[in-house]
Amino acid sequence: MSEEKAQLYDEDSNFQYRNGMSLMDEHLKPKSGDCILDLGCGTGRLAAQLASKVGEEGKIVAVDPNAQRVQLARRNVQRQHDNIQFVVGTVDDAVILGPFDGIFCNFVLHWVPDGGILETLKTALDCLKPGGELCAQMTVSPGALYEDIVRLVTAHDTPQTQKSIPGQAGIYWRNLCKSVGFDVLVAAEESPMVVMDNLYSCVTTVIAYTEADVNLKAVAADNGEFSALMKAHNINSRTDKVVVRDATYVMLIARKPADL
Repeated sequence: MSEEKAQLYDEDSNFQYRNGMSLMDEHLKPKSGDCILDLGCGTGRLAAQLASKVGEEGKIVAVDPNAQRVQLARRNVQRQHDNIQFVVGTVDDAVILGPFDGIFCNFVLHWVPDGGILETLKTALDCLKPGGELCAQMTVSPGALYEDIVRLVTAHDTPQTQKSIPGQAGIYWRNLCKSVGFDVLVAAEESPMVVMDNLYSCVTTVIAYTEADVNLKAVAADNGEFSALMKAHNINSRTDKVVVRDATYVMLIARKPADL
């Protein structure tokens, strides 16, 4: 990912940020002195909020596999919070930096390949202190508009690799977590209404998250394909707010047993 796309990711992640704050405040509930792993931290916006909540006595380890996103996080966030350690890597790189009171994982686990998800969850369990919780939310279906934009700008289907079937996703994630040793407190599907600023914001979000190699100026030009997409989804203008009502997500709260 280029620095430009890392910046796009930072600018167009407001939906994830808002939902991440709800996950943080309503479920993770970090307190002063906690040591928290932000798994898949992106550009660090939520890591900054975590750092403020755990205070000087606490610590945030923020991990992301994308070097450009981490570079942006270090430049924009770390200078303001000396209790954050940003790391380029995966959960495997966080084990030696724990154990953690909690793991915060906001719209990340659905990107893990099918063959690696169990190992990722096992490692997350190993990272936690007994009684520590994994608080995560994952995409099940991003909605038809998102999928159509992905096909239009990248010429392939939605790239997220960890998929579960709407209506069965809660059971799917519950069973995965239980199989590696977690006690699952919550595993439930949600279908919130998603409001994007405009169609162009939807496109830049797709580009930022899929790391697609797309010419933004070409995307901005009307080549007929976007007009057809707008008509199909009842979007009257590129500048109108876009409402997505068919996206589905999973909320997951899983605890490491006290005797592990």
